[in-house]
Amino acid sequence: EIMVLLAIPTVAGGIIMAPKIVSALYGQVFSPSVIILKLMLVAIGISFISFPFSIILVVANKQKNNFYLIVFGLFLNIFLNLLLIHNLGALGSVFSTVSFEIFPFLFSVFVFQEKEPSVSVHSLHLLDELMLL
Repeated sequence: EIMVLLAIPTVAGGIIMAPKIVSALYGQVFSPSVIILKLMLVAIGISFISFPFSIILVVANKQKNNFYLIVFGLFLNIFLNLLLIHNLGALGSVFSTVSFEIFPFLFSVFVFQEKEPSVSVHSLHLLDELMLL
């Protein structure tokens, strides 16, 4: 819950303020990069939300699954970068990064739902305590 509470204002505020941020820091010459910043903020939001699921997999003694998700996401990111950057430039890299964030998140949610019985209530309380630190 706390990660969602952090992600929403960060992403929403960043998306709303993106044109002003780019203009203030780099001038109007870089205004085409606003869309890239907005999409990267979406990736950051997904990362905020997916982090607890990654931790839950570790707490549930499923760190191998978490490792495989990260490695697969890494290769997916590299493959998509090679495929998309040539045609789309920086925008291709952003699409690759967003997909790198989305795939592991969706898969970890799937793994968590399948393996949920192995996650004890104590483990979830421990996770809550860690998130508050």
